Amino acid sequence: MSDLEIPAIPQEPSHKPDGASVFAFMGAVGGAGVTSLALQTAQSAKTLLRANGVKDPEICVIDLDFDCGSVLSHLDLPARLTHEHLSYGAAPIDAALTSALAVCHASDIHVLATAPRLSGNDDVDPSSVLAMMDAASTIYDALILDVPRMWRPWTHAAVAAADHFGLITEMTIPSLAAARSRAESIMDIQSSVKPELILSRYERRALKSNLSAKDATRAFGRAPVATICPDETSLHDAMNCGQPVGCVHADSRYVKDVTGLTAKWLGMSKEQSEPKPRRWRRRAA
Repeated sequence: MSDLEIPAIPQEPSHKPDGASVFAFMGAVGGAGVTSLALQTAQSAKTLLRANGVKDPEICVIDLDFDCGSVLSHLDLPARLTHEHLSYGAAPIDAALTSALAVCHASDIHVLATAPRLSGNDDVDPSSVLAMMDAASTIYDALILDVPRMWRPWTHAAVAAADHFGLITEMTIPSLAAARSRAESIMDIQSSVKPELILSRYERRALKSNLSAKDATRAFGRAPVATICPDETSLHDAMNCGQPVGCVHADSRYVKDVTGLTAKWLGMSKEQSEPKPRRWRRRAA
């Protein structure tokens, strides 16, 4: 099956979440940094909501790739949600069970994810996944969805329920072409979904021979909603510490770029207080 060959869609999401802000991320190409971006968006959303008067905002990242999702490994967390929990249809999944199956990270970000397993996406019941997303939308102030590139029965519901759907790509001609092709295919499937282009590893001070944001706009058909700077040191440090980047390098350009995108999507001003830098020990390999 090609990654945009669409299997039968079991149902529409039962409602568009009223309380939770829902942001979905998908890579147009592999290795675009989707998981790191999703985790930092969650951390930035928590900081921004707290700064804007939301008391103890609760944020949840949902990893929708049950084959090879990496949210748990990025945060060095154990799995509490299992494939078996998602194998018996929608009936057993409610808010209480969903809350109990979420793992809370030291940064106070909640995670709903299974340990990766070969054929995991085929083993889970799509109606269970949809019920879990529905239940989570009633519990949390914001949901961050890490959506795999391989289209699954629940992908349609995830991107349709999102307030913002970010399609992440890199600054190369093949990557931009893949982003445009994927965006057009998704809009053919669901016309109400408008993918927003996010340029990953974008260097504003690049040499003239490199592609520019204007080139990306021409290639994609509309301007990118955000550019995220290349910051491999901060990203590697965060992964080796099992933290979102903002917990390790709060003043990095990467964190500022992601916080700017998050503030825009939350409808807030970019002028927000930033988290103080914290030092974390590297975890053992």
